[in-house]
Amino acid sequence: MGNVIGLSCPSCGGTLHIVEGVKNVDCPFCGSGFILSSKIGAERYYVEPELRDYKKRISIVSGKTKFSDLDLFFVPIIKVRAEIFGWFYAFKKGKRKRVYEETYSPTGGMVKKARTIIAGRERIKKSVNVLRETIIYPIENMPMGLSRIELNGLRLLPYDDEKIHRFGSVLDLPSSIEYYMKMGLDKLINDITDKYKEFDEFYYHLEPVSPHMSIIYYPVAFARFPDGFLSYDTVNDRVLIKKFSERKKRKKLPLTKILPPAVLTLSAVSIFSRLAAFILFLAMIPLFLGGESGD
Repeated sequence: MGNVIGLSCPSCGGTLHIVEGVKNVDCPFCGSGFILSSKIGAERYYVEPELRDYKKRISIVSGKTKFSDLDLFFVPIIKVRAEIFGWFYAFKKGKRKRVYEETYSPTGGMVKKARTIIAGRERIKKSVNVLRETIIYPIENMPMGLSRIELNGLRLLPYDDEKIHRFGSVLDLPSSIEYYMKMGLDKLINDITDKYKEFDEFYYHLEPVSPHMSIIYYPVAFARFPDGFLSYDTVNDRVLIKKFSERKKRKKLPLTKILPPAVLTLSAVSIFSRLAAFILFLAMIPLFLGGESGD
């Protein structure tokens, strides 16, 4: 829910409860309507879920019907935009490298001549005047795959706490607006300076001008199962992240590992005893045949 700021009504003196990011205000006591000259705090929007029967869809894509837990969360995603003005200077010394070139000697023969060059030397001095935007995902303790959400082309509606709670729950920002504004502006500057920080010399002076921040509450269905979890984009109708523990396949064990050694020993003794009896029987056949011929 957006932070509520208290101001006094100019008509009746009653307390106006203004939600952060809203310009149109109505007094709950005298009914007077006002338009603020500028919005207070960050602009807040929400996106309605296009997929209402998300439980059925999650059952289909997961192949599971039993849920440990299933909720629809409106997850805050922050956009920070600003113009970055200033300059930077970067210098890379490079490395000395010895190279050999083939040339003709005074006598007309071919010889190799060595010389030293400096490879990779670079000097950059540049003024900066750019408009940049970055995205921050404040909810880090829940693996939802929010970076896969496409924010361009969305139908953004002004934040309405009552309407949002008809669909699901709202996840609040873990930290203050000022914290995320500073994080966003630092990120905008770092995006420009990061690739030059490995230079031998680097100096810069960059300032954000006219910073602007908006918070978009995006509907994500989050399902927990006994063996994993799944998050689902209810606007674009697709899986954001899916993770389940894999069942290990049972390996077929050889007979020597299934039966105890004693059983195998008895089985071997039984086989050999039967084989010995059969050999003895074969050896006694001529005796029986000889006895019959003597009679």
